[in-house]
Amino acid sequence: MGYQYQDNEEEVILRVRDSPEINISCILSKPESSNCPDTPRAAILVHGFGSHKNAVFLSKLARKLSKEQGVYTMRIDFINCGDSTKTGENGRTLQDDIDCINVVYKYLSTGGVHGKRLFVDALVGHSRGVVDIFNWQLQHPEIYVPNLVACAGRFIGRGLLDSILANNPDYEEKGGRFISGFQDGAYRPVWVPYKEDESLFTLEMDTVKHVNKDTSTLLVYGTRENVIPLEDAARYNNTLAGRNTLKLIPGADHCFLGTEKLSPEQRRLGKLPVHKSGVVDYNFQVADEISEWLEVANVHKRFLEKARMVHPYLSRWHDVPGLSNFRDIGGYAVSNSNAYLQYSKIYRCDDLTGVSLGTVAHLKRLEIAKVYDCSSCGTRDPGSLLQENNIDYVCRANRTPDEMHALIYKQIRDHPMDPLVIINDSELILSLMVVAGVDPLLVAQEALLYSSSSFRGATLGTVYTCVLNAIANLSLDNVCTRVGFTCNDINTLRDNLVTKFPKEAI
Repeated sequence: MGYQYQDNEEEVILRVRDSPEINISCILSKPESSNCPDTPRAAILVHGFGSHKNAVFLSKLARKLSKEQGVYTMRIDFINCGDSTKTGENGRTLQDDIDCINVVYKYLSTGGVHGKRLFVDALVGHSRGVVDIFNWQLQHPEIYVPNLVACAGRFIGRGLLDSILANNPDYEEKGGRFISGFQDGAYRPVWVPYKEDESLFTLEMDTVKHVNKDTSTLLVYGTRENVIPLEDAARYNNTLAGRNTLKLIPGADHCFLGTEKLSPEQRRLGKLPVHKSGVVDYNFQVADEISEWLEVANVHKRFLEKARMVHPYLSRWHDVPGLSNFRDIGGYAVSNSNAYLQYSKIYRCDDLTGVSLGTVAHLKRLEIAKVYDCSSCGTRDPGSLLQENNIDYVCRANRTPDEMHALIYKQIRDHPMDPLVIINDSELILSLMVVAGVDPLLVAQEALLYSSSSFRGATLGTVYTCVLNAIANLSLDNVCTRVGFTCNDINTLRDNLVTKFPKEAI
């Protein structure tokens, strides 16, 4: 009997390289509103060598993410695997896999799911799928994916060739080998040509050090790994030091199964699930570990660690009397370039509770000459201290939000070197960062920062969803209309918002 689809799952067939002859079969798992609110988050799950979209922990993880976190998940049968197009003697190269992931990413991020724009914030790979997700990300540095999960992946490509030659002495003479691969619902002999293996065994995965510095990684390996040297886990861990978490599953092999059959008594007394082969099935534990790591609160804890400093010598937060949660919005990477959002130019804070000499002194130290209070109440009276010290205080008062936004947009366009503060206007900060080219997922995470040591509590997931939905509905044309800008104005504004100096070199 084949795979039984869940009520929230559907098959999606996608064309690869715009070729009508090459299609991949995917399973889309959708959030179930009865259990968890729908979110715009999405994850792509990919399998390993000769495997398929329901192997190991993939289907279990998809169910957990969609049912418990409201995440859309897509798991793929790569070409020549499972229910996807068979390529015969041409096999399936690393580039084929990367092209498949790219097709799925575009489908999710451009409204393929019932017209809804989704934000892919996680890629999860098993075995060869680890090499796939890392190399996809390296080929697409303009795309920011906050979370990469690598399970039982190979680091030294040469090790694959050594393993092949040990088991297939006539491999080079024949130009390939047969493996037991999963196709059309069953394992059967599948031809793997030399060029397919060559695309993998020529790799050295120390290139992962070039993956976006804002991306976090999770490594999961079984302590009884029987396909890949366990030392490869240490190699990945060392190369990704500073942004990586390593999880070891005691007793698990390459496919996260136990290595010894359980006796009837062990089955009766054991608390762990048992695989049909009679060994412990650790894939449920793997799914739990990954799901927990991908919870919004944990994603943002990791983001906070990176966000505390704009660069190694400049704190993001400033303790300014009377201005709560006062922080610099600069230093975030801009997509499709080596630029970063200008630092020490635009600050934001949640509230103005009063102005003192200490407030003035700190603002002067930061060379701030403009304070824009976007609060709707319009009843604030900061006193004369700001004006007396040549700090212009602009209150929303009787202005509409669009009029207030237009003032600030024009200030940044016309006076790019003058630092300013924006009080209580998350929507404006969102639009400025998006116009500058900061990735929406970074913008959304920044919006949730409450202080240098905490987040917005129990409503974090809800707020994150609201922010992503707001970004999804934000268009450049709409911004231009609201603030009275032309395309040239926007280009000038964007140039004023970014700097070409890489964050590490500041």
